Amino acid sequence: MVTQAHDLYYQSWQLRPRWSRSGGCSKGAGMAEVRHDDRRSQASRIAAAKVIALCDEGRAVLSIGGGPFRVHPRIITLNIEPFENVDIVGDAHNLLIRSSSIDGVHCEAVFEHLEQPVVAAAEMFRVMKPGGLAFVCTPFLQAFHGYPSHYQNFTHVGHQRLFERAGFTVLDGGAAVGPGRAISDIMIFFFNQYMPHRFKRPVSFIWRHIAELLIMPLDKWLSERPDAFVVASTTYVLLVKPQDASEAETNDPNRLKADGIRH
Repeated sequence: MVTQAHDLYYQSWQLRPRWSRSGGCSKGAGMAEVRHDDRRSQASRIAAAKVIALCDEGRAVLSIGGGPFRVHPRIITLNIEPFENVDIVGDAHNLLIRSSSIDGVHCEAVFEHLEQPVVAAAEMFRVMKPGGLAFVCTPFLQAFHGYPSHYQNFTHVGHQRLFERAGFTVLDGGAAVGPGRAISDIMIFFFNQYMPHRFKRPVSFIWRHIAELLIMPLDKWLSERPDAFVVASTTYVLLVKPQDASEAETNDPNRLKADGIRH
């Protein structure tokens, strides 16, 4: 079943619209772009598949920032805007969902857009059942892409510590999308943002083709290196809410005070 979910997840990414989210998609032409296979690491694909496989078991899996694309037909999508395929319009900082009611969470390209990521991580912890799994993937080396804004990126270490402080146990983590994609995308942003207008289009066109032919394919190997996180485009974590998490701990707002965050 995990293998089937992995195949569905990987195949769907090859046709995935390119988004920029804060629990949401970017509007306009960007939503129509087709995203090619980003050659993410095998470990990150397997981690995501473990969460998505819960949908096939009839379990409640929440996609924070989901829509208009679904990573699984049965997943429950939440977004700050009522896009197509959005089931719940809401804010990741204040999930209007019962405590300990969700079996799994899938969250991709969202936490960089959250002004208070510590609060959002605590909300994830609250709504998940003990033993529930979560897959979170967030940019590390990506250019500013605000919707509605862009507050931070995460190293693999910062990503893990964010969720450990929220109460989760980290089962796995590291680089998802690798160095080749990071360098390729940053250079495209650089040319589009700073190149003189008359050179912008031809230089971007040439670089894009060089990157697609010579640089991004390297991620087939680079993403699997143990040091891929050093120049990764995105990092991921696979999380579990401990079985012994008490109801009091799940609902305790004082867990946020250690980090000086007010809900």
